[in-house]
Amino acid sequence: MSVSCPILRYASKSAAEIGCLALSLAVFAFADAAPKAAGNVVCEGKYRGHLQGTDAVGTNIWWSFTKTLVRTDLSGKVLALQNAPSHQGDLCVKDDTLYVAVNRGRFNTETGGVSYVMSYDAMTLKPKKTWKLDMPYGAGGMTWHGDRFYVIGGLPPTDGRNYVHEYDGDFNLVKRHVLDTGYTVLGIQTATLMDGEFLFGIYGGSGNPSGTLRCPPDLSSYRRYVGRGSIGYAKIGGRIYTATTPSVLTTKKNWTGTLIPDDGLLDDARLYSSPWYSKGVMKTGPMRTARVALDADGRKEWTAATKKLADEGFNAVVIDIADGYIYPSHPELAAKEAWDVKRFRMELSRLYEIGLEPIPCLDFSVGRCAWIGKPAGTAEGLARCLELVKDIHKIFGHPRYFQLVADGWSAADRETFRRAIIARGYGSHPWPKWPLMIAHRGAGDRDGRKPEASKAAYSNAVATACDVVKLDVQRTRDGVIVMSHDPTLKRNMGWDVNIIDLDYAEIFEKGRYYGPGHKPGGPERIVRLDEALAIVKKIPQFWVDFKYFDPEFAENLLKCFDEAGIDHSRIMVATFSKPALGYFKEHHPQIRRISHINWRELPEGGYSGGNMKAGKSATRAELLQSIVDHCAKFDLYGVNMAMAATTDEDVAFLHAHGAKWVSFYFIQNAEDARTRFKAGADAYVTDYVSKVREGLSAL
Repeated sequence: MSVSCPILRYASKSAAEIGCLALSLAVFAFADAAPKAAGNVVCEGKYRGHLQGTDAVGTNIWWSFTKTLVRTDLSGKVLALQNAPSHQGDLCVKDDTLYVAVNRGRFNTETGGVSYVMSYDAMTLKPKKTWKLDMPYGAGGMTWHGDRFYVIGGLPPTDGRNYVHEYDGDFNLVKRHVLDTGYTVLGIQTATLMDGEFLFGIYGGSGNPSGTLRCPPDLSSYRRYVGRGSIGYAKIGGRIYTATTPSVLTTKKNWTGTLIPDDGLLDDARLYSSPWYSKGVMKTGPMRTARVALDADGRKEWTAATKKLADEGFNAVVIDIADGYIYPSHPELAAKEAWDVKRFRMELSRLYEIGLEPIPCLDFSVGRCAWIGKPAGTAEGLARCLELVKDIHKIFGHPRYFQLVADGWSAADRETFRRAIIARGYGSHPWPKWPLMIAHRGAGDRDGRKPEASKAAYSNAVATACDVVKLDVQRTRDGVIVMSHDPTLKRNMGWDVNIIDLDYAEIFEKGRYYGPGHKPGGPERIVRLDEALAIVKKIPQFWVDFKYFDPEFAENLLKCFDEAGIDHSRIMVATFSKPALGYFKEHHPQIRRISHINWRELPEGGYSGGNMKAGKSATRAELLQSIVDHCAKFDLYGVNMAMAATTDEDVAFLHAHGAKWVSFYFIQNAEDARTRFKAGADAYVTDYVSKVREGLSAL
């Protein structure tokens, strides 16, 4: 299945996003507003064979049953139907064509798979063309991205890796990507591209839980989420849906399909410390959880204790593992009669069967971590902890929740551990869910040692381990893209000239940033975009702020990112420039767009329209609605709001009305970081990443 739309976390199949699919408005009859489905969508009818995949575009949903293809509206009413040869697999819609992965031979075996892609008219479901694929394990999941198709299939039990086959438009094999996921039952069954990321649905069984694999566009890594996804995905009215396929009769000869809202599908694993508990029971959220230690007594009473929890209405159990498991990386740490991999997987499977979600816990607290064999707070101790986390992460299959306890560690050691956990993909937002840190103008300083937008500033952004770096871009007379917030060089160099009136070589030769003490003639010179990207390319995301804009300039900028090997899914256009927002909505809808919001309260009452509209808003409610309208006009991912003027209630309102991102500018000190944390902003724009992060760490 495929939903190719802009952004995270990461997409809505509204009419505004259809440009990214190049579909015909006349043919697909998209509504002016975002299409909506009222709760669950049940496909009308009963079919011989269960549901294999789904896709949704505009007001249409496509369903692939084993022997039947169906198109319905958003209520599930059948609009077209086509009997098809067994065994139909996943499907995706591109332009005016429906593509279906088909397996006609053996599945999940070393040899014998006979795989095809069959195409149909997306509206009438009349057959169009068939391609044979070289996929010995059988074809299963299918999606598309750009001008490429991606087909994934079965997996023999002897193979611990999944294979994603990348094809061109004529289904010639371009590349075979390898995902080192470990064995997943029947390989990968469904696939989609949602908000710039691949989602792959996997079946569960034998201690290997079902759920979703989430991969970046280059398929270089994956995260695993326990839950649904193996039957199909769809995005309708801005909500993620996953499919189920209940049988209508107990004989299982008649099946239907249902799409269910699954808003929490891509919630990253939350890693918690001790305050998560009150007397051993987690009482927040929809989960009721108790903690059981896997020590000698815990293992002895394990079966009875966990059964009692299930009988009493608990739906999850936190397992304090410690030395009760034989860690593959360090088997010497295990206690006598500790569980091996086989036994642990068997117990995890049993927990799921009785309705308990297993949540791993590793307690590395000072005074309670002698079992790891290395002292906490040392490089050796940190390395050992990460190796053990990796072992547990693997056997649990990327758990939704993971309790890591590090009481007694220094703030610096906790932060180092936190960053390492995130970098390895074991989870995100360990301990509290921090706002992302956006290094403003490259995390420069105010005393000239690291002038804003200089190489020193960008190097400092990397050193602070920021989540996002802000890149202000200008154009020289000869078309070179350079880094500068201001259109002139007066404030930072004392040279009162417009950047666009000079060639790059002249600026580079004559221009110098103010040095330490704000003295003229410092060592730093103006930086080209390609130079900046070479420094910051390992920072996860990039805010591009167009201080100058024209379409050719924008295309040249994207070429710089391409040449640096940076995928467009890591770019956000964050700017005041309406021409830039409009251009990227029209020509690069997959790139997330964020608008800086500029408004103020007027002395005579009411609020200025700022960059959103002419005139003014009489009330704050009208002002907030104008921001929502501004978001809709440019199909924005979110907004960047002035911290001092934005209330906690404003943030909640904007999130509730579709903004996936609300950030604050500027958070410059620890006190503001702490006091505004409860507002729920997604990110802080700051010149002082480390200082702000320290403020949050004190919460």
